[in-house]
Amino acid sequence: GASATVSFERGDTTGGDPTPVPQMAGFSSRGPALANSSDVIKPDITAPGVSVLAAVAPPSGQGRSYDLYSGTSMSSPHVAGLAAFMLGEKPEWTPMQAKSAMMTTAYDVKDADGNADTDPFGQGAGHVDPTKFFDPGLVVTSDAEDWRGFLQGQGLDLGVEPLAASDLNGPSIAQGQVTSSTTITRTFTALEAGSWSISADVPGFAVTHKSSFEMKEAGANEVVDFTFKRTDAPLGEFATGFVTLTEATSGKQVRMPVALRPVSVSAPETVRGEGASGSVEVPITAGFTGDLDIETAGLAAAETALGTVPTGESVEYTIKVGEGTKLARFDLDSANDQADMDLYVYRINAAGTALEALVGQSATGAADESVDLVNPRAASYYVVVDGYAAAPGESAMDYRLDVFRVDGTSDAGNLTATPNPVPVVENVDTSYTASWSDVDPGTRYLGWFEYDGALTPTYLYVN
Repeated sequence: GASATVSFERGDTTGGDPTPVPQMAGFSSRGPALANSSDVIKPDITAPGVSVLAAVAPPSGQGRSYDLYSGTSMSSPHVAGLAAFMLGEKPEWTPMQAKSAMMTTAYDVKDADGNADTDPFGQGAGHVDPTKFFDPGLVVTSDAEDWRGFLQGQGLDLGVEPLAASDLNGPSIAQGQVTSSTTITRTFTALEAGSWSISADVPGFAVTHKSSFEMKEAGANEVVDFTFKRTDAPLGEFATGFVTLTEATSGKQVRMPVALRPVSVSAPETVRGEGASGSVEVPITAGFTGDLDIETAGLAAAETALGTVPTGESVEYTIKVGEGTKLARFDLDSANDQADMDLYVYRINAAGTALEALVGQSATGAADESVDLVNPRAASYYVVVDGYAAAPGESAMDYRLDVFRVDGTSDAGNLTATPNPVPVVENVDTSYTASWSDVDPGTRYLGWFEYDGALTPTYLYVN
């Protein structure tokens, strides 16, 4: 009634073992990121994001003015607010300096048993620590020119020299395809004078680097090369660890996560060619010395559907995939690159009466989407083209859907790799020639080249 009272008691009153915190939420998205060939670790960092007391809008919050919310919508404002807090205290810092300070002073989250959970694809650099990020001593930063080079390297033509994603100077180190060994450089900028020692630990790799360096004043730079050579890290699996720098007098530490995936062969995921007959050079780097055998499959002609879908609606197709199919690829190409389309692929049950499973989806903020099914089960598939949002000023989206089935019967164009096998030398760049002939110039084709022990095959598009 009106005289009821309530009190809050500090601490865990359940009487059992306290829950280890912080932990990564089960719903939190994990890396590695497929973009950039996994040469950038994502996520960057984590912050409180579960059951956070937050102001909400009453019309959409069931009449409430506050509620307990979870998700990126909670974690991201923590990071943004903390960055604003940092820049309020350090107005001379750039956003990338703030990011570096936040990441390099983070600490590990815990697993359900209370042990340190050091997975960089869950926590990034770790959980943000506001008690340390104002005074890291060093930063690992980049400027607008670096980012323009990075974007150029990702295929956006800005008229500048491209910069490889793994070479972008940031507070983490990653390379998605390492053949035997790799050297990655980071430049450290001093916020104060100091003497720093370096240690690195990545199980499965031997790491070499300079042991220490001296920063005589704020603003000084030190370039450090880190060479990672595979010892016993399993092929095709990420090996993770940390690079840690420690200042001799203050004991301050700057820590960067590392993620490296060793492969037998590093090769491009996609190459493109044009014409009824032609060829294209395919660059490769092997992690051994000897002969590299290449298996070819295709070319497979596209089954093409042209259509229009209004915003908020979808168009569906049923596609049959037969036995022995090595790859079924579904490519959705919007006529207007300012639109946002999504693509979903479901497997239909044997009776043909219901959807059995969602087997692939591509639902980014981009106009074009693609789904690959490698060695798919022979079945009928339900393909949904979703018109999420049309381009500004338009209410519908024109699109092209290409379906490729690479199997034992898809042998158009006499696809060959020359030479095959390819003589390779460990960690030395080389190439082979992919060639085809006498295909229909009005049809799109897809083939692939497969290498033993490689992370992925190389896909060849021919228009």
